[in-house]
Amino acid sequence: MRQIEQDIVNFVRVGISFHSGTSSSYCPENTGYRDDLQFDEEKFSYRLWGNEIAKGDKSTKVITVSDCGYPTATTVSRLNAIFAGLDIPMSCMVRKKKMVYFLNGKEITDVEERIKQYNTWVHRAGNYNVSIVTGPAYLL
Repeated sequence: MRQIEQDIVNFVRVGISFHSGTSSSYCPENTGYRDDLQFDEEKFSYRLWGNEIAKGDKSTKVITVSDCGYPTATTVSRLNAIFAGLDIPMSCMVRKKKMVYFLNGKEITDVEERIKQYNTWVHRAGNYNVSIVTGPAYLL
C-alpha cells in the first residue's frame, strides 16, 4: 500500500481532515489540492481533483461513493482506502473502462443494472449502508 492510501485509511479512521497533492488546471474549483478529505464532526467528504468521490456520516453509518465519470486507478485507490478506513468489506476495480465493485470478496453483479434503472445502488456492507452513484460529481 502506498503512503497516500495509508494516510487516507488513518485519517478516515480517526476523523481528521487532510489534503495532499497540488492543484492543476483539471480542478480549478477545488481547494487547491488533488486529494481533499474534510470532516465536520462525524460527516466527511472526499474530493479527488475537485470531484466528490465519497461522502458519508460515521455516526449514521451511511456512505455514498462515485467514480464521478472517471473510472481510473487513482479513483479505485482512493475508494478502496476509504472502504478500508471505515472497515467496510467492499472494494472496487476498473474492468473494461467501468468500475466494478466487490462485497465480501464477491463481485456485485447487479450493480450496473440497478444503476441503469434507479441511478443508484444501495447495499448493506458490514455496518454501513453503501450507495453507489454513477455520473458527474454533482449527483453526490
